[in-house]
Amino acid sequence: MKHNSFFSFGVKGKTLAAVVVWHQAKLPLLQRIFLGRSLKEAFSQAEKFSPLLQARAPFQFKELKNKLKAYLSGQPVSFSLDYLFLQQSSIFQQSVYQKTAGLTWGTVATYKEIACLIGKPFASQAVGQALARNPFPIVIPCHRVIKSNGLLGGFSAGLSLKEALLSLEGWGKNPAGSIIEYCKSRKGER
Repeated sequence: MKHNSFFSFGVKGKTLAAVVVWHQAKLPLLQRIFLGRSLKEAFSQAEKFSPLLQARAPFQFKELKNKLKAYLSGQPVSFSLDYLFLQQSSIFQQSVYQKTAGLTWGTVATYKEIACLIGKPFASQAVGQALARNPFPIVIPCHRVIKSNGLLGGFSAGLSLKEALLSLEGWGKNPAGSIIEYCKSRKGER
């Protein structure tokens, strides 16, 4: 695959930004999404993936661009997986991504819960490793998956960005750093 066949566009919200990278084939397929606190930071992350040509989003991605902008501005949205190039991931990773994609705005699940959903209840660590390789953060909302003890766990774009994404959805942490306990105590206030 030639490096110059990758294209990108950026989307900025209130406090976060995303850069979408796609490959122009017969039909454009989304390759990756990179996150940052600014477009400059997100583009810097994307440039590590491949030299990119900035371009206007093709019409197939107009809805995605609008939804990303709405999400980054704090509005609940749901995303389609139709335009994702999931074939770059293993069958196991794809099953994890499909179940994780079912987590809606403002909900969280544990790595163990995702492992159980895919029929592999002892694969919590493998689920975490698959989500660490998620090429489509936000669209596949791996930021909504946390540890069983309520702590954040990991995030490929860094824990501060995971916290920021969860904060957009109304979550916070208690003084001990546990997100789920804090959120359970707030659930009635939502």
